[in-house]
Amino acid sequence: MTQKGRHTSQMFINLIPLMGLIAIAGCTQKDTTRAMQSTDRGAKPIVVVSILPQAFFVNQIGADTVETMVLVGPGKDPHTYEPTPKQMQDLSRASAWILSNTDFELSLKPKVASLYPSLLMVDGTEGVQFRMMEAHHHEGEDAEDTHTEGTEAAAMVLDRHTWLGRDNAKILAAHVRDTLKKLLPQQAPFYDANYTKLVAEIDQVFNQLDQDLAGLRGTKVFVFHPSFGYFFDEFGIQQ
Repeated sequence: MTQKGRHTSQMFINLIPLMGLIAIAGCTQKDTTRAMQSTDRGAKPIVVVSILPQAFFVNQIGADTVETMVLVGPGKDPHTYEPTPKQMQDLSRASAWILSNTDFELSLKPKVASLYPSLLMVDGTEGVQFRMMEAHHHEGEDAEDTHTEGTEAAAMVLDRHTWLGRDNAKILAAHVRDTLKKLLPQQAPFYDANYTKLVAEIDQVFNQLDQDLAGLRGTKVFVFHPSFGYFFDEFGIQQ
């Protein structure tokens, strides 16, 4: 391996923990899924999110003014997820559901809309410029279950792992802010301030990463799951 190759490899190895932290930011159940205590259920609106990364945004902007419920919790696969009876019951008490455009929502959304017509459903990815990626197979799925958006030899699918992109994160944050303002208009200044702070932090992190990852621009990296596409696109890196 050349000296340049060794340097590039070492840079990526050093950044693995950082990317892991970004990927799971706010994704531990302790930090992002506030327990819905029976004494509080009537006091705060319940905001449902589909996946763990979304909970980070709700918690950063909403803080203690709302309760957060995550459908696909730790150890669950969004590609094979089905809601439990308890989750369906909890959805009946929720004020809003912020969607992530994840596969399982395609079949669940119409069912929930029919059962709970008063539930505010918000597409947290509306406004995102979706990228395409090669179709891939998930553990637990049959090969024929792989979702595709075409019939070409190398079938392409929408990359639904949107939350790691700079602009995508800001779009999700704006949807969260606007949703919370609809639920609790009196808290609008609080949500606006938290949104502005979060966007500034997002820019600060990506500006720093743009410098830190400059040496990897134009290179390819191997990943265990193709969830870093939007993130790597920011820095000219191919997963």
